[in-house]
Amino acid sequence: MSGYNRASALSNVNPIMKICLLPVVLLFLSALHAQNAADWPMYNRDPAGTRYSPLMQINTKNVSKLTKAWSYALKSEATGRGAPRSSGSEVTPIVINGVMYLPAAGRVVALDAETGREIWRYELPQGSPGNRGVTYWPGDKDNPPRIIFTTGHMMVGLNAKTGKIDPGFGNEGQVDLVVPYNSPPTVYKNMLFVGANVPEINQPGLPGDTRAYDARTGKKLWEFHSIPRAGETGNDSWRFKSRGEDHQTTRARAVSATPTSSDGANATGRTRRSKGSLLDANLGSRLDAD
Repeated sequence: MSGYNRASALSNVNPIMKICLLPVVLLFLSALHAQNAADWPMYNRDPAGTRYSPLMQINTKNVSKLTKAWSYALKSEATGRGAPRSSGSEVTPIVINGVMYLPAAGRVVALDAETGREIWRYELPQGSPGNRGVTYWPGDKDNPPRIIFTTGHMMVGLNAKTGKIDPGFGNEGQVDLVVPYNSPPTVYKNMLFVGANVPEINQPGLPGDTRAYDARTGKKLWEFHSIPRAGETGNDSWRFKSRGEDHQTTRARAVSATPTSSDGANATGRTRRSKGSLLDANLGSRLDAD
């Protein structure tokens, strides 16, 4: 709220009321912390990519006593020719408010995190979703919360509550990335960051650029050229103009950290030119997300 001063507002409260309000505020903050602690809202859990949970119930003294509470089969339930195939799950499920979201062979599902009960499923018309996970976007006043995932070169948006395609995202729920990406997009504000998965072969191929899309509409906002284009700084250091590879992007504050690989498989540097090294190869680039 513009112009609202919390300190000034609290100074006008009766001292006795302050004492009464303090336990209520602490109780609310405690409950909020507990709820957030139990969540795993994104692939790396938090914007800094720590992959660390503050929960302490399981420790070195009792971990050996854990027993299976429930299980869910990630393989395809269909059989025979044409059934979806899984390349082997590498999934990190996400959990928001007690609901677990994850990809499986030929489908994306929402499960009750306590019981494993399937709440909804979305069956892909063909193929399978990226096997590393899905993304949760909390929505805004005009759009419902979404589950966003990739399948090949397509990015798909589902209604997080129903599991149905959200037609307001992209073209009837789909955005063509052109270059495939096999990881969950990274969320920052109302932006989705995606990298690229391209072959590391010693010939021209698709560009491995980092891209940002509007989480509300699916519109592309910007693209970072991991291999500088003509007229961009570092272009003269590259012999090949269409190789490179970006992987999972992480973010902290308004910076997107984008790691890149070699310009080719087992690259030895023989494609470097005398004026310098291959700019942005084998390193992490920090991009201004805004």
